[in-house]
Amino acid sequence: MIVEETAAAAGRIAVIGGGSLGLLLAGRLAAAGADVRLVVRTGDQRDRLRAEGLFVETAGTILHVRVPTFSTVDPPDGPVAWGVLCVKQRHVANAAPVCAAWLGTSGRLVAWLNGLGHEEVLARWVDDARLYAAVTTEGALRMDAVRVRHTGRGETHLGPMNPRAGTRPEGDAALSALVAVLRQAGFAAHVTPDIRPRVWRKLAVNCAINPLTALLGVPNGALVEAMDLHPVMRAVVEEVAAVAAAEGVALGDGTVGAAIAEDLLAEALAVCRKTAANFSSMLQDLSRGQPTEIAHLNGAVASRAVRRGLAAPVNATLARLVRAKESLGKPEKQFPSNPG
Repeated sequence: MIVEETAAAAGRIAVIGGGSLGLLLAGRLAAAGADVRLVVRTGDQRDRLRAEGLFVETAGTILHVRVPTFSTVDPPDGPVAWGVLCVKQRHVANAAPVCAAWLGTSGRLVAWLNGLGHEEVLARWVDDARLYAAVTTEGALRMDAVRVRHTGRGETHLGPMNPRAGTRPEGDAALSALVAVLRQAGFAAHVTPDIRPRVWRKLAVNCAINPLTALLGVPNGALVEAMDLHPVMRAVVEEVAAVAAAEGVALGDGTVGAAIAEDLLAEALAVCRKTAANFSSMLQDLSRGQPTEIAHLNGAVASRAVRRGLAAPVNATLARLVRAKESLGKPEKQFPSNPG
C-alpha cells in the first residue's frame, strides 16, 4: 500500500532518453511500481524495447521489466507529471520540444545532464518555475538497446534549476514526491534547494578529467599517477570556480582562490581513483568518431569567462585541442616505423 501511494503521489513519469542513465532510471522506477513512459530517439530501439522488454543488471542480478516505450516522433499518450531528461547535450535542442509535448501545461522537467548551456535551450520550451536539475554519481553502462548495467551506486541531488524563478509550494511538494519514488526505486535521492553549487562542482570535476583522458587516450585512474597533470587540473578547476563566483555561485566557504582550487582538485582525483578503470564519455565519443560535449564543459567555462570579463586560458586551450581532435578524426591506419 505504501509503495502504491508513493508511486501515485509522484504521478506519471516520462523518461526521455534511451542511453545508459535513461534505461537505468526507467527500469528501476518501473520495477518500483511507478507509472513510467520511456521515450527514445529511434524507432528501432522503441521496437526492440516493446518486443523484448528492458533488462537492468545490478551486481550480477538481472531485472526484466516492461515499460511502455515511444519514439520521439510518436504522439504522447497523455501529459505527465514529470519529464526526466537524460540525453547528450548535442540532442537537447531536438529533445526540448519533445519534453514540452509530454509535459503539457503543468508537468515539470528535471534535466539529468552534465555541463552548461541546456538551461537556456529548455527555458524556451518550459517556464523556469517548472525546470529542475539533477546531479548524480550513479554509474551506468548501456550494453545494447535494451540492456543496461548499473555499474556503481551513488547519490542524486535534485532542485530547481533556477532558485530565483519563484518555485511555488506545490512545486516543492511535487519534487518531494519524485524524490520519494526515486528512493523507493533504490536511489539515494535528496532534495537540494540550491542545486547550482553541485552543478558547478561536477562541472569542475568533468572539466578536469574528461578532456585530459580524451586527449591522452587513458582511463580515469591514469590521471592520479601522472603528477605532471595535477597542476593543469588545478588550473582548470580554479578557473571554473572563478567563473562560478562571477555567476553568483560559491563553490566553497571562502573567497575564490587556492583553498577552493585544492578542494576541487582533491575531489577530481578522488573521482579518478573511484573510477580508475573507466574511460570517460568524452574519450568514448572520440573513439567512435562522435561529437563530444566539450562545448558544454571547458568551452562553456571559457565563453562565460569572456562574458564576465574574466580569462580562462587553460579551459579554452583544452576546448580547442579537443575540437581539433574531433575535426582530425580517427587515424585510418598506423604509421610505419621510421627507417634507420
